[in-house]
Parts: sequence; C-alpha cells; structure tokens
Amino acid sequence: MELNEIQTIKINIYPNPTSGNIMLTLDKENLSPDMKFVLTNLSGVRVRQIQINTVETTIETKGLAPGVYLYQIGNNDGKTAKGKIEIQ
Repeated sequence: MELNEIQTIKINIYPNPTSGNIMLTLDKENLSPDMKFVLTNLSGVRVRQIQINTVETTIETKGLAPGVYLYQIGNNDGKTAKGKIEIQ
C-alpha cells in the first residue's frame, strides 16, 4: 500500500434512521487498536468520538438533537468508512 492510500472497510450501522442507540459492526480483520468512530453534525462540529475496541460497538445517541449526522470510521493505516445517520 502506498502512503496516503485509502482503503474502504465494510461496516454495518443499524438501525438507520434511529430514535435510540446505534449498533456498529465490522469484520475482525478490520479491527485495529487505533480504530475510531467520529460523529459530526452537518456544521462539522464533532458530537461523538469513540474508540472501537470490539467488532460490535454500541453508540449512544442520548442528548443528540434529531437530524442528520455524518460519521467517519478509520485508523492510522488509512482504512476508512464514511456515511450518514439520521436521528429521529
């Protein structure tokens, strides 16, 4: 892999849309000690940042206003996934 090359990882985020917590699952081979989940609002303000230590992670949405949020999951090796979540 070349420096700065981005590799997309497969993840599942459900339910989406949601009115409760979100479940995040990823394959064991994509798990690394520096894997992070970052959730931002549409203004780019970070509202959640979570270290991912297991293949299944619960992300709390308590305290988040209803609306659309953007997520990014990645590590220092360039593995990444991006998408959006709707909180109802």
